Amino acid sequence: MFEHLTYKNIFHKNIIDGIDDGIIVCDRNFRCLKTNKAFEELTRSNETQFLEKSVLEILQQYTQIEFESFLNGALEGRIVTTDDLLWKNDDKASNIFIQATFSPLSAKSGEIQGIIATIKDVSKRKNVENEIRASEYILNNVIDAMGDLLIITNLEGRVVQVNRAFLNTLGYNRAETNGREFPYPWLIEEEMGRFVLWIANLREHSSLHDFD
Repeated sequence: MFEHLTYKNIFHKNIIDGIDDGIIVCDRNFRCLKTNKAFEELTRSNETQFLEKSVLEILQQYTQIEFESFLNGALEGRIVTTDDLLWKNDDKASNIFIQATFSPLSAKSGEIQGIIATIKDVSKRKNVENEIRASEYILNNVIDAMGDLLIITNLEGRVVQVNRAFLNTLGYNRAETNGREFPYPWLIEEEMGRFVLWIANLREHSSLHDFD
């Protein structure tokens, strides 16, 4: 029996140690029962430093965020996930962004006996999002610096963006233009039919040139 339990414990340890995301297992009182290698690497610590400590204390050490509502949500049987959080290590150069998920740990009877916290490193995604925002910021400034009037729509004709020259020349503001659907108040009635034809050609050919 003892050998079977020992094998079972080793088997379970190998499973959670093979997970790339950091794992913390705690009881209903939020006491840490188990961590995995990924969490130890994330914290640059070892499991013995966390055992029997409050998960609240452990996580707040690195994030300075109040997690009690998330843990209580898991005890109520829900899976709850945080927004992206800054995870601070002693070495600022190694700071990362994480997303934490808290799930109930249930017995075969269905009784919730504890919580499993999963800490996922989302730094790569966060960096890509920041790069996209930076690119959009630059593009928007380039568009607004143009002297020509510019209007961007989707293929259904809904206005996505106009530039500053468009607004200043025609006397609109962005609240009056962005999201506007055809027919547009800045098009005279005689041009409505031509615009419908332009949109149809764009849908079919993906480009349209040389028209007044």
